[in-house]
Amino acid sequence: MVRIAIVEDDRAYAEKLQGYLEQYRAEHQAALHCRVFHDGLAFLEGYHLDFDILLMDIEMPMLDGMSAARRVREADPHVVIMFITSMAQYAIRGYEVGALDFILKPVSYAVFSQKLQKAVRLANRNRQEHLLLPMNGTQRRVSIPLILYVEVAGHQLQIHTETGIHCVSLPLKKLEAELAGHPFAKCNQCYLVNLRHVEEFRGNTVVVGGHTLQVSRPRRKDFQIALTNYYGGI
Repeated sequence: MVRIAIVEDDRAYAEKLQGYLEQYRAEHQAALHCRVFHDGLAFLEGYHLDFDILLMDIEMPMLDGMSAARRVREADPHVVIMFITSMAQYAIRGYEVGALDFILKPVSYAVFSQKLQKAVRLANRNRQEHLLLPMNGTQRRVSIPLILYVEVAGHQLQIHTETGIHCVSLPLKKLEAELAGHPFAKCNQCYLVNLRHVEEFRGNTVVVGGHTLQVSRPRRKDFQIALTNYYGGI
């Protein structure tokens, strides 16, 4: 399910975009969920990485789309943003906040469909490459390729990444299920290792991103097979 927010103060135009989304959903058998907000402040209130794609008008009262997008980017560097505006010179500034594209008003369905398809592809790729995890009462996207290993620490998991450590209250089995399809393997009951970051595997230890972890005897054979298959491209 791709979650889309329409942030548009013109209610008639918001309804038009909703209609375009319905048409796109029917034509592409796409799983889309849409919510509409009529000003930037209402959209930002309680924003918790709720959406995969933002279709955002730039010219709005209370808080314009560009300012809203800057505030979104502080918390969410990966959400796909597309601006919708009648002023091309404003739309070009969208690249300052990492906008994927912009659509000029009046919006035709042909242009909308083409650009939405590009946004949906990117959103799906983002979801495959990121975990959405509950942290400190909110949610945060964590890049899967940047994860070094996951450590069980009491009732929490410590997710060690190239940029820092994130602590989450999740069962390891649930996280393993979310990482299915990615090259992760257990080296013991407490560590789930990202095989792409293994630097050395010798005896009962494995070095991952400069960290030395213990490999348990019961896990050693399966871990070695997983590592061999990964580097062999199997």
